[in-house]
Amino acid sequence: MPQFGMESITVPGAFDGWVTLLDKYGTMRLADVLAPAIDYAELGFPVMEKTAEDWEAEVPKLRQSDAAAGNYLVNGRAPRAGEKFRQPNLAHTFRILARGGRDAFYKVKSPRRSLITAKRTRGSFHWPIWLRKNQNG
Repeated sequence: MPQFGMESITVPGAFDGWVTLLDKYGTMRLADVLAPAIDYAELGFPVMEKTAEDWEAEVPKLRQSDAAAGNYLVNGRAPRAGEKFRQPNLAHTFRILARGGRDAFYKVKSPRRSLITAKRTRGSFHWPIWLRKNQNG
């Protein structure tokens, strides 16, 4: 298991699995499930002391990627304890997924953007698997 990069946090097809489980067993719509996460991403949440301490230790790694620094650092630094941390890019992505569901993730621009980001940040992205799955269904 990679320690850093895209492969350390996600698995291709995970979103499809979550939507499938929600469709089959869930009692809420995807938009309703994502609503609290959208609020936290948009409005922010206070960073706890231990989290701020751990975050600070990771700043050198986050600075190695423009995307990571742009999303996880505040003016080039880790958020401080008690400071509200906001993620407007994440809120935007969640809104797209809430509106479009599986198709918004797999059939439009999001996978292409992820592929571009993966290549730019030296990660990998299994585009043929995603494309093959979604051309047939």
